[in-house]
Amino acid sequence: MEYVKKCFWRYCSFSGRANRKEFWSFIFFVFIIALGLIFLQILFSPNSMFENISGFASLSLWFIFCFLPLLSVSIRRLHDIDFSGWWILMALFPPLHIVLLLFFLLPGSNRINSYGKEPPKNYIFAVSH
Repeated sequence: MEYVKKCFWRYCSFSGRANRKEFWSFIFFVFIIALGLIFLQILFSPNSMFENISGFASLSLWFIFCFLPLLSVSIRRLHDIDFSGWWILMALFPPLHIVLLLFFLLPGSNRINSYGKEPPKNYIFAVSH
């Protein structure tokens, strides 16, 4: 949960690095909340998931709220493997999602790279620039 707080705290910070645990913790959190919103919509109006505006609106608002934190942690994750944040533009082309996913699965560099020091493993809110 501390990694999720960190991602929201640094919601618009595109500098520095994010390790795999920080990135995947945040992705998991966003996904679980989205599933919860879908479940609540099905629970309260099972015949009309997206027929009324509320089901679509709640999920849309959640993803709008999470867009900048998702973008920033994704770019910091790319920085951790010593790639430019511009590689995130691969997300605009669906066949390249697999390549981007593979990038996110790679371990970060265990040294100082072009984007700063290795993210500390013991300090959740340490700022790496």
